Amino acid sequence: MSIRVIGVVVAVAVALSAVLLFQGNQEHRPLRRALEAHVAGMAADDAGYTRLGPMLRARAWLLSAPGQPEGVALFTGLPDVIFGRERVIVLADLREALRRIRGLAWDGTAQAWSGGGRQVPLAEVRGLLEAAVPTPSDADALIDLLLGESAPGAPAFAALLQADPPNVTAIRLVPFHGTRGRLLLDRGRPPFAVVERSYAGLLASFEGIGWPTGWRVLTLRGRER
Repeated sequence: MSIRVIGVVVAVAVALSAVLLFQGNQEHRPLRRALEAHVAGMAADDAGYTRLGPMLRARAWLLSAPGQPEGVALFTGLPDVIFGRERVIVLADLREALRRIRGLAWDGTAQAWSGGGRQVPLAEVRGLLEAAVPTPSDADALIDLLLGESAPGAPAFAALLQADPPNVTAIRLVPFHGTRGRLLLDRGRPPFAVVERSYAGLLASFEGIGWPTGWRVLTLRGRER
């Protein structure tokens, strides 16, 4: 192979890489904006000690949920975020699980949906979801939506999911992670300590009549290195 041909091949490869990088950046722009909005304007000073936690958690879709009883972890910076592949859950994936619990109410003591002499255990619903959706973590996310406490401005997700007829068209989930997140640690007195931690989470958006629009954080956890 001549030097000229090699040069052409290298130039084409570089151009293709640049195109793919540009397309990836364009595709991820709404996701980056959502994470930037989630952590924006959070200063770990004495004045913000009592309000930072509630403010950060109120920016997510859920204040609390089975997978995150205290809400999202208190990160104020996610500078090196890497996005995974988008996963789409459609109504057909949810239909059987939602049919089983439609018209029933959650009973936390029994860990089941109950009513009218019927009882559907959480384990049964989780199993149906895990069999239908792309990953087990997607099933966990759906359980959080069914049983979690919605943040201010977010709808009652359980009511939307259990509507008859169902009105959800799609639930889109994008995983993300990084290693240099800035996490607030509560030392029991102001101000918060700020430490560097690895992190992982899910961004979610919805399609359907009565569902909210846009991307917001659904889960966000710190991870030990």
